Amino acid sequence: MTDSKYALATAIFAAAFAACTPVLAQTDTICLLDQRFSRVDLYPVGQHPGQVELADLDQDGHLDAVVLNRDGGSFTVLLGEPGGTFTLHSEILTGQLPIAQEFDDIDHDGDTDLLILDSENNDIAIFLNDGNAGFVVHSRVSVGERSRSIKVADFNSDGYTDIACTHQQYQIDDPTVEILLGGPNITFDEPFGLFDDMYTNDISIADFNNDGNADIAALEGIYPSGNRGRIYLGNGDATFEDPIQFNSRRSTITTTVEDMNNDGHLDIVSVSRIDYSVIIHYGDGTGAFDDYRQIQLIVEAANVATAYLNDDDLLDIVVSYDGVLSSEGGGISLLESSSNGSYRLYTVPNTGLSSWVAVADLNDDGKVDFVAPARGSDNLEVFFDQCGVCPADLNGDGALDYLDVSRLLNPVPGVNIFVDYNLDGVTNFFDISDFLIDFQTGCN
Repeated sequence: MTDSKYALATAIFAAAFAACTPVLAQTDTICLLDQRFSRVDLYPVGQHPGQVELADLDQDGHLDAVVLNRDGGSFTVLLGEPGGTFTLHSEILTGQLPIAQEFDDIDHDGDTDLLILDSENNDIAIFLNDGNAGFVVHSRVSVGERSRSIKVADFNSDGYTDIACTHQQYQIDDPTVEILLGGPNITFDEPFGLFDDMYTNDISIADFNNDGNADIAALEGIYPSGNRGRIYLGNGDATFEDPIQFNSRRSTITTTVEDMNNDGHLDIVSVSRIDYSVIIHYGDGTGAFDDYRQIQLIVEAANVATAYLNDDDLLDIVVSYDGVLSSEGGGISLLESSSNGSYRLYTVPNTGLSSWVAVADLNDDGKVDFVAPARGSDNLEVFFDQCGVCPADLNGDGALDYLDVSRLLNPVPGVNIFVDYNLDGVTNFFDISDFLIDFQTGCN
């Protein structure tokens, strides 16, 4: 197979450079959606990949990825390279059911460390970074049952990392959010419950009333029935004011916090499974959220992120679908904002069902890319915004050369199959033919 691929590469080179005189320039920067995200890289990870997060773990200037493998009891570390590519660094065992992760420099040595919540073992594993994306478990901290998510903050203003952990509890007297106060040498006090009568999947931590203290936003999960949201304003000493309650939507899965309408106040963006929608709760800067907008989706969503997807100054929304309640619809959708406050829904073609999405400019071209774990294939999918980029520039370096041919023949290092260039679901002669046409067209 290797010899035949080298022969194929030689033939492609000969055809490409013979066809490349003269080179034509691409000037059309109006991209259809299937063209815009036509570059999709796949990286094998562990079994049933879930939450994925991006950070520069080895301090080389490129974003790296950590993927939780829920059925594999592990997490996969992929190191970022120039052009937005990744290489497999390690797969590390963490517990029976790693369900959530959080980055933090918990030992204050300048490196990004990793906290992983194991819902089966009811603990949080703390992995310290050696500075080169090498992770070694330092300790495990026990938490309550049915744990769902974790967030970090300094709730008592002592300079040490504290942890907030949410739980799916059915007993009215059981806390749904636990606070673990951190201390010297990465130690934690016994957890205390913050509130006890609202089923909560996820929380967001931010300073919602601009007093310099960390506050907590919690939205209703599935049980008990109801549409409630609550803001717990922190006092800076690990105590909280009585909650400010507002109307929410049932079955909130994940939330994120941004200023969505550019009024200087933080807003809450969440997804509701049952309502098939994204909800934006608009804050007024005091901790109150009396106004909201509901944006309808095609099916139930699993995760939400925000990014500037176009040239305006309004944040847009990226949504992932995991197919838990329905197998219909795409895996990733974009909600592009407009100046009148409306959002236009686009479904990105050829995306797998995914429980998570993370966004960033991976190849430093000024456009937002996103990564998502593909449910069912145990791959991490990496989507690049190709608007204004010649499609044959597969490695994203702005030039057409042997590196792009190599990328065509080896989309994933070590895998002997060339790329599905035209995204028709098969790899055949038409992929090579379409690549040669685009190679001839050239780049600006």
